[in-house]
Amino acid sequence: MTRQTLTDHAEYGRWELARVRLYRDGSRTVVIRRRIIRQVRTM
Repeated sequence: MTRQTLTDHAEYGRWELARVRLYRDGSRTVVIRRRIIRQVRTM
């Protein structure tokens, strides 16, 4: 379920995976951030 949610955010919400922290007990913390889309000015 978590993987599907991250995939949806990445595909539709313009998010990207910033950091994955894996702990010794096998759990993990995932940090996603908003992808910045820079617009190119045309004259």
